Order: sequence, then structure tokens, then C-alpha cells
Amino acid sequence: MVQKILEKFRKRLVRKSLFKKDHWLSAALNKNVFKLTNFSDVNEKSLLKSFNDIGKDYLNDDLFIFVKVRTNLVSQINNIENLGFRLIDTNILFAGSSELRHKEDRKDNIYIKFSENYHKSFVGDIAYNNFVFSRFHLDPNIKKSQADSLKKSWVENFFSGKRGDYMIIALFNDKPVGFLQLIEQGNMLIIDLIAVKLGYRGKNIGSSMINFAYKNIQFEKIIVGTQISNIPSIRLYQNLGFIPISSDYVFHFHNN
Repeated sequence: MVQKILEKFRKRLVRKSLFKKDHWLSAALNKNVFKLTNFSDVNEKSLLKSFNDIGKDYLNDDLFIFVKVRTNLVSQINNIENLGFRLIDTNILFAGSSELRHKEDRKDNIYIKFSENYHKSFVGDIAYNNFVFSRFHLDPNIKKSQADSLKKSWVENFFSGKRGDYMIIALFNDKPVGFLQLIEQGNMLIIDLIAVKLGYRGKNIGSSMINFAYKNIQFEKIIVGTQISNIPSIRLYQNLGFIPISSDYVFHFHNN
């Protein structure tokens, strides 16, 4: 009897270590969202058991699980695909050094600065209307309106102190046309989100906002992840001297 209780408790601990609930995404997408982590630490049988258990718990609810796997870990990729996960995206991580400096080449009437609180609605509008390559937009099981709203909430969380440490904006004739959201992690700077309004692309606004960060924020390293399908972003980072350092497959699972 005691042995059965201990075994049941152990299985719960394994499941809890594997499936971490993402409360923010759950609220944003109106689904039960979990991130699958640390699954390389358990055998295939334990992974399958935990996966089936969480599926049973949410049998009558919307369940969404996501996981990132390094592109060279073939056995882990096979395990994930065998569970029914669908490949949504390939993410490439780029890194740049703080010693890099890049010439600004903006068009006329473009001004770069740190954002202020009254820019919240403008930045939110840019985020809502200008993302197409994110994993949420690429997932056919997530509505475009949901993906758009998610990006809007994501960037607006900066202004309520919930996400990000710096927000840089680009102004054209005093109207925001682009933003760069940054997270500070020790001596490293992470580009969390970056977007430029459709009609203002090709004016080096993205590179100018990144250059502004180089000039006004102290850091030793800057990293950014982007989708392999987002060719314009890849070109931007390569032109700025960023180098690719890793790649991950992004898998999604939906029960409905």
C-alpha cells in the first residue's frame, strides 16, 4: 500500500517537472498552456505516461503544449513527434558583441528614443498589426486574432512593469512607427520583440533602433532569436554583424 502511494507520488513529481503551466499564455489564448521541459532526463516510457496523464486531465478542455528541441537531437525529436507534436517553427539564435558599432543610416524625419508611458497604445497597435512569422501566427490551431492580441499584450506588459527592461521606439514625424523591446539579463541584453510598421520598412529603422541600444545601454553580449522563415530579420542581424550560435525546432501539441 505504502509502495503504491510512493510510486504515485513519484509519478506526479515527474509530471510536474516535465509540464510547466504557462499562466500568462493560458490567459492570453484562453487555453490550458504548458511548456514541456527536462524531458531528456526521463525515459520514453515515463514521458509517454506523463503525457497521457495530462491529456486525460484536460480531456474536455483545450490543451496546448509547446516544446523547443535542439535541431541536432534526433532521438528527442523522434520522441516528441511520436507523441503527436507538430513542427511549427525553426528558431535561430544570433549573438552580437558589445564592441560592435554600426553606422546609422536612417531616412529623413526618423527619430529614435526611449519610450514613454504615453506611447503604450501606439506600440501596442504596431505589435497587433505587424507580426506574421511568430510561432503563434504560424500555428493553424491558433486564430490570427489571438496571435495578434497576444503580441499586443506582450509588448504592452512593458509599460506595466511585467516584461522587459527597455523599450526603444522609432518616430516618423513624431508618430511611433517601430519598437524594440529588450530584456536585461546580467551583462547580456536580449532582443525580446522588434517590429516596424509595414509602410516604413526599408528605411533602416530596425538597425537604427539596435544601434541606439548599443550607444545607450551597457552590456557585454546581445542575443536574439528569429524564425528561419523570417528572411528579412535574418538579413538584418547578419548585416549588423550578428552570428548564428544555435538552432531549435519548436513543436506544438493541441488536443482539439
